[in-house]
Amino acid sequence: MDTISWANFAYLSLLWVILSLACAGVTQVLKTPIKILWKQRSGKALRGDNLALYQWCIRSLTIGAGIACGIQPHVWPDWVSRSWAVMLGATAGCMSVGVYHAAKMAIPKAIAVLPDALRKRLGG
Repeated sequence: MDTISWANFAYLSLLWVILSLACAGVTQVLKTPIKILWKQRSGKALRGDNLALYQWCIRSLTIGAGIACGIQPHVWPDWVSRSWAVMLGATAGCMSVGVYHAAKMAIPKAIAVLPDALRKRLGG
């Protein structure tokens, strides 16, 4: 069995995080139209079992988007097999909500630190 180098593992991890954020983006874009169509079709507000089914569908949408994006050609490097591409896409979809919230918390903190770091670097 071949082994993977740390550089290839880091590259694959970066691609996985990007795909995971893309799945979260797909969910954010499609969530509202699906909710509107669901309410129009049922004629009442989402509550109880309807709300649970709606949430299950939205969460399944991320997994489906991950698999659909993951099996596209040239998403993963050539050395990643087709079965691993499906697995990586599915896990990226499953973890997209967690990755999205982690990025949502980390990016503003990193931007807040940036002016102080630049001031120290530039001697100000």
